[in-house]
Amino acid sequence: MKEVFGLKTGTLYTVTIKGFMYYTVLCVDTKIARTAPGTSQITYSKSISSTAIWLEWEWVQTALQYILMVNSTLTGERYNFTYANNSTLVGNLRPATMYDCYVVTSNAGGLGAKSKVRTVTTLIQPPAAVTVLQTGPQSARISWQPVDKVLVYQITIKNWNSPNTTLYSNTVFNNSLDMTNMSPCSSYLISVSSINALLEVGEPKQINYTTSTLGPVTSVSVDYSCATYSASVTWTTVFGATSYRATAVSRSGTVLSCTSNTTMCQLVNLACGENYIVHVTAQSNNCESTGNATTSFQTVPCAPSNLMLYRECSSNVIIFSWAPNNYSAYYFARAVDSVGKVMECMTTDTSCFFTDTTCGRLYNFTVSGSSSSVKQQCNSASSSAIQIRTAPCPPRNMRTSSNCQTDVLTSSWEGADGALRYTVEAFGNRGNQSYYTCSSLKQSCTITGINCGESLTMIITAADNECSSVLSLGEVGQTAPCKPQSLSAVVDCGSDSISLTWEASLGSVFYMATAVDRFGTSYTCSSMDVRCQITGLSCESNYTASVMASDIRCNSSVSDNITVQTGPCPPQGVQAVLDCQQNQALVSWKGSPSVISFTATMEDEAGGLLSCSTTASSCRIPNLKCGQVYGISVLHHDGICPSMTSRAMQMRSGL
Repeated sequence: MKEVFGLKTGTLYTVTIKGFMYYTVLCVDTKIARTAPGTSQITYSKSISSTAIWLEWEWVQTALQYILMVNSTLTGERYNFTYANNSTLVGNLRPATMYDCYVVTSNAGGLGAKSKVRTVTTLIQPPAAVTVLQTGPQSARISWQPVDKVLVYQITIKNWNSPNTTLYSNTVFNNSLDMTNMSPCSSYLISVSSINALLEVGEPKQINYTTSTLGPVTSVSVDYSCATYSASVTWTTVFGATSYRATAVSRSGTVLSCTSNTTMCQLVNLACGENYIVHVTAQSNNCESTGNATTSFQTVPCAPSNLMLYRECSSNVIIFSWAPNNYSAYYFARAVDSVGKVMECMTTDTSCFFTDTTCGRLYNFTVSGSSSSVKQQCNSASSSAIQIRTAPCPPRNMRTSSNCQTDVLTSSWEGADGALRYTVEAFGNRGNQSYYTCSSLKQSCTITGINCGESLTMIITAADNECSSVLSLGEVGQTAPCKPQSLSAVVDCGSDSISLTWEASLGSVFYMATAVDRFGTSYTCSSMDVRCQITGLSCESNYTASVMASDIRCNSSVSDNITVQTGPCPPQGVQAVLDCQQNQALVSWKGSPSVISFTATMEDEAGGLLSCSTTASSCRIPNLKCGQVYGISVLHHDGICPSMTSRAMQMRSGL
């Protein structure tokens, strides 16, 4: 051994010695010891549990300390401990694992030789869980989770109140054990240990179990009440029971219970839409019966949720839908409109179509579910209400009036249910140039800038924030006729009239023409055509003529004026002298220097005509018939237009 100098007294050092690795050395005063101690051998080793082992080794007179090395080549664990005594318990080890153990002595002179290696295997751990199920009044089945690579288990049963009294102890080759002759209302300490291949018993897994003294309830029935959300539970009597407890467990794990000294009790505050499993236990003092007698029942369905509405504006069809809920075999949907009209729908589906709806009404929809229970049909509470309004009704009785003096049309109508606003459209007879529109929140609106002579198709729609009503046709809108254009006149020669013509005016039904003389006297004519004749005028006079169109309700503005002069006046001072010898008549009159020619005419009673023409102021008409009364008249011609005929005078011819 090599001597090392310069070490501090009382300090531990780790040194490496040939053949050994990582030994701990305590530096002591060299006055105490200068020679390394002798070797100590492990004299006793035992696995205490699945996580601890016990080791003992020899005393060495010259050793001050013992260094214990514990290593596992399987897991790679390495531990070293320093002791002043010669025994120890090493814990926190792994179950069913081999550990190599040896001891090295130590004093001020150095380290002693390494002891022989002693291999110790920890015991197998116990089962993770042990359960007990009572199978009869005096029997129970003990079962546990199997432990890997364990074939045999040690089972020990002791009285809980007297732990030193062992009631049962044996080995078992599977993971369950049926016990009999168990005392009622007794508590037992049950221990299960794993046994390894060397038949070493590991530490136990212990549980406390108390047996029941009562027999099970053999029959359970439930009468559920939809109205009170409660259930009456009844059961058969158990001999020796002083009370009973009924327990109902829902699918979601909610537990409700009631207790009674009789064979009936009431479960209250039951949730909707649940399936409860009910079992009843008998009780006496500290004991409780066991058993598998159960029954189940369904509670009233919950009110449907996730309500949705879809409305078709064009047809007023409303689709009402909801989410399915537990235990509803049928659904009853109900719609109530704003005037109290009720519509209902029963379905096995989760939606209903409401087709017989009325326009412009607000509908409240609710739905409830109905169970399919054979014993009792339960209806759920109604859902919360959801609202929707149908498309507005079409407006009615739209009337349109015009201001004959302006380009304005005003439409009015009866209000439509459900309408928030209205739109009026007017389609005229001039294509795209004759389209007009107006909108209003009230029951009337005005369209401006309309062409004259328009005959307009009037359409109105009502709308809310989502839908429009169907189109509604109103009365035809009519603006005042357009002013007649291109008025012209033709003098009616030989008469007291003038003829007027003009271009047709849009929107007109008939026309009224007017001629005004210099004294302000008016003469008129009317026509449904584009021409008309004004009679009764003075000859050789100037007249101011105009024409106006009318559609009966409104008149157009007056056309531009034109000036017209009537035809020449007839000759004046007409006289006739009968020449009986020559059988002729001399007709005379007052002449005019502007006249080109004159024509005298005699008409007999039979309508026969005799005449003469001249540029003078008289002429002779021969060949008169005897005994005839002649009407004599004269007219003249200025080269443009013949004059009116003079007033006829009568003359009788000779016999």
